[in-house]
Amino acid sequence: PALIGYLVPLRFAYSVGVLVTVAVAGTGAYVFGRVLKLGVLASAFIGTVFVLGGPVMSLVGWSSTSVSSWTGWLFAASVFVVRGNRRALSIAAFALVLAMSIYAGHPETTLLLAVALALFVAVVLVQRAPRLGDSGPILRPVVNLIIGGVAGAALSAPLLLPGMQLLGLSGRTSTGNYGSVTVPDHAVLQLIFQGFDGLPVAGSHWFGSVSYQWTANYVGVITLVLALVALGTRWKRPEVIGLAAVVAVMAVLALVPRVASALNGLPLIGNVILTRALVPLAFGLSVLAGIGLDALARDPASARVRRWAGWGFGGAAIALLVVWLFGRGHLPADEARIRSSSFLWPTIGVLVGLMVVAWLTWTVRHHAGSIPARRAHVAVGLLLLCETAFLVAAGAPVWTSSSQAPVPTPAVVSLQKAVGTSLVGLGTGSCVASTFLGYPEAGILPETNILYQVDELAIYDPLVPSAYFSSWKRLTGTAGGSAYYYLFCPSVTTVAAARQFGVGYVLEFHGQPGPVGSVFVRYVGDEELYRIPGAASATLVSAPSGKPLPPDDAPGTPVTVRQPDPATWHLATDASSPQVLRLRLTDVPGWHATIDGRPLSLETYSGVMLQARVPPGRHQLVIRYWPASFTVGLVLAACSAVGLLAAVVVEWVRRRKGNPTRSGAPIAASP
Repeated sequence: PALIGYLVPLRFAYSVGVLVTVAVAGTGAYVFGRVLKLGVLASAFIGTVFVLGGPVMSLVGWSSTSVSSWTGWLFAASVFVVRGNRRALSIAAFALVLAMSIYAGHPETTLLLAVALALFVAVVLVQRAPRLGDSGPILRPVVNLIIGGVAGAALSAPLLLPGMQLLGLSGRTSTGNYGSVTVPDHAVLQLIFQGFDGLPVAGSHWFGSVSYQWTANYVGVITLVLALVALGTRWKRPEVIGLAAVVAVMAVLALVPRVASALNGLPLIGNVILTRALVPLAFGLSVLAGIGLDALARDPASARVRRWAGWGFGGAAIALLVVWLFGRGHLPADEARIRSSSFLWPTIGVLVGLMVVAWLTWTVRHHAGSIPARRAHVAVGLLLLCETAFLVAAGAPVWTSSSQAPVPTPAVVSLQKAVGTSLVGLGTGSCVASTFLGYPEAGILPETNILYQVDELAIYDPLVPSAYFSSWKRLTGTAGGSAYYYLFCPSVTTVAAARQFGVGYVLEFHGQPGPVGSVFVRYVGDEELYRIPGAASATLVSAPSGKPLPPDDAPGTPVTVRQPDPATWHLATDASSPQVLRLRLTDVPGWHATIDGRPLSLETYSGVMLQARVPPGRHQLVIRYWPASFTVGLVLAACSAVGLLAAVVVEWVRRRKGNPTRSGAPIAASP
């Protein structure tokens, strides 16, 4: 989804990413239902619940959801591989979908998705063991999935390899799993309720124990009851047991705080925010519910199916009554009203479910033990309609949209004109406190500044290099942000620090003096803008031959930089003595320099940036970003694509000649 966003102007990129995410997630979940031989209404139910449910809708604009949007497609492709039909095509499809999920760009969500998929496939294949009364190949599907996994990783290598390099330089692998972000003790209720702890919208307010998005895991009472119907009536289907295992494990990871604490810091999984397991949990529940709905649509005359549905909705009614009487707690009047109103849709869902079961039971008794297919479809369609209405009503207040692009405020326009392409630093204050506690802050919220093309010394990114914090700590004695929250936003309070990091301007709150030695420029809204003399993105510092490099804080002469594209810098130098060119570019693998067309060696500057020795005279320098790992990734991706395409063509030719490849036993597809 993010890659598609690059095809449109920046102001539309977010909206396009959201739309593509929803389309990919919904169609994938629907296709998986069809792959499992479910009917159209049941498959539509799966797609609807997965897309509009809380775990996806609350994070639909985040990169984590861009990855998880491929869940349905990935599960569908894995089923094709396990069934063994058209081996090469199935492996190629699995590899392509896996590559797309990796390109979506959120490694920890990819890891959780891989865990859920591996668990599903393992449980399905184990049931093929003769001791369990089944038969079919086990080793061959595993080998095929491994081949598809390797091929998919190779297809994504142009992003994966450089990304792993950046990940290794960041602090993301040592910050733990955010144990403090675990959901509250009544998290199970959040599967049914939306708004039990309020909503972050007008007319309500959020009074939950943690951030809203980590507790918006609602899928609805109808989904939970239909999932129970699937477990009670279709438990012999291998994929039902596999999905039940996924739901159980993901629920433990996401909803049991002690598990998150126990896993904290362990390799791989111990550094994942485990509440992200809510998405595969919601997917498993939605598919199980689709299977339950399909059972009700195909076999409504079955007393067993109707009994499980009746028990489910009846039990849900009793549970709601118990929570209403004893589980609402003692809250202030406004919060008590908000919590009470959250019972509306669960109650409607239970009533509609009981009405559908009662109507089906009455129809069976008055039609000699059978139900016309049309009436059965109307019944399950009513459940789908009610569930959709609940999910739309639950998610719509949280999301708003506009046909207009964000309009810069007068203060933002003033800042744009004043600073141009210069780097802007933030003065006194803490953007960590402002971001997470709502305190005022100077400048524009980190990352939002990109939309307005204002370059700030502030970044909110899981891959922010840990050297940012250590370098700023050595320079000023302060961390400059929070590595734990991936937020680097240092308070630039001295001219020396500003020059060293190439900060051309500093924003301060009104009445707060700028750094000593800075020059007041203008008022920007309720803030004041100060210029830092001598600061630039590139500077030349005198460095006699054979002598050590000058100190990091040595003053330099600004050098003009031209940027024809984000990955290229052009500079021209003219000096009568040897110089050191200091570049305010992050020192990560991939930067290369040439001087007059010849290679130029780059070194680390101030622990986090780049510098190079330049001989006297006039010179043309070009700095380009192109990691060697990216080249290797392109080669691997090309080899993988050619290999997969060749295998598919060979398989197609063999089938055309009447010599199809042998197919293994399929996953049971009976209703």
